[in-house]
Amino acid sequence: MKLPFDFHGFQSPRYTMVPDEIFDILLPYLSPSELKVLLYLVRRTFGFKKDSDSISLSQICNGIRRKNGKIIDNGTGLSRPAVIKALRVLEHNNIIITYRSKNYKGEKQTNTYSLNIVHRVTEMVGKNFNYPSKKHLSTVGKNFNIQETVLQDIDNNVNVTQYLKKPEYEIKDLVNQMEEQLQDNHSRAFYKKIAEQYPSEVIYQALSITKDMDHQKQIKKSKAAFFTGLIKKMVEETN
Repeated sequence: MKLPFDFHGFQSPRYTMVPDEIFDILLPYLSPSELKVLLYLVRRTFGFKKDSDSISLSQICNGIRRKNGKIIDNGTGLSRPAVIKALRVLEHNNIIITYRSKNYKGEKQTNTYSLNIVHRVTEMVGKNFNYPSKKHLSTVGKNFNIQETVLQDIDNNVNVTQYLKKPEYEIKDLVNQMEEQLQDNHSRAFYKKIAEQYPSEVIYQALSITKDMDHQKQIKKSKAAFFTGLIKKMVEETN
């Protein structure tokens, strides 16, 4: 296919770092559409020194243009249905993580995407990870004892003023997601405290790690207990 413009070559040293796994493991298995979408997400995140970014479907399809008309990129050139299908496949296969949110009206907001970086899983839940023991679990309707420790750690060690205060609808959405994904309807007050005082991205990451470890059948206790212990580890890492 002849390009609709004259391409004069690459500029150096302007590069976007791309994980080796894309070339060494995923390349033979991804469809052209899936690869295009994945590389676009890599560009919008790692290419701009970000771990994640809010990206609309129209941007993935057609690219980004500033108000003055300057073209930032041309997107993937894919149709909307093709992009939606590719995103679903990438998420289903744990290649990307999708963060979904709603505004105060309950309307869906632009999704935030990141690559599923597994080194944090290894660091946090490897052989040195201390799973919450049975004594940390109470009867149904009561909080885990470890929750009090987590909240004390946050209150004592994390300067919460460094994070922008979340609007109430975002806190509610985070709490609902924690309850739903962890299948725990008895710790709402605890989850609300976490949602109020900890960055949304970290909460989403902890939920993603919990989901991934549950899928691998690596969780010895409940998902809620695993998530609670993981949040404690993540709080400790911030200090």
